[in-house]
Amino acid sequence: ANWLEQLLPFLYLLLVVFITQHSLGIVVLFWIIMTGNSCNDAIRKQVALKEERRAVTLLAINTILIVHALAVVILLEREGMYFNALILLPETVHSVWHVLYLVLLADMGVKLFGM
Repeated sequence: ANWLEQLLPFLYLLLVVFITQHSLGIVVLFWIIMTGNSCNDAIRKQVALKEERRAVTLLAINTILIVHALAVVILLEREGMYFNALILLPETVHSVWHVLYLVLLADMGVKLFGM
């Protein structure tokens, strides 16, 4: 228990530094998750209607998803997202964690475009 009392301030400091350095990424991640889930629910409801489904509603949801994915790419332009979208080599060598972050964002973008 004594070692935990000594370790707790350092863990708190690491958490604060992590949140401040990655605040934009955290906000974008929750934004992507919320938009993806709400559009997925709306698409499921429209598909379940079968003959009563409206093509205009599905087209509107599709447009929202495309605009959303483009907004994420524009918002994260300084992160080099367009290199991932165009499958180009990045200008600089990134760390493993940065590459993992870019892969996660690219994966979410592909899922949004594929919905």
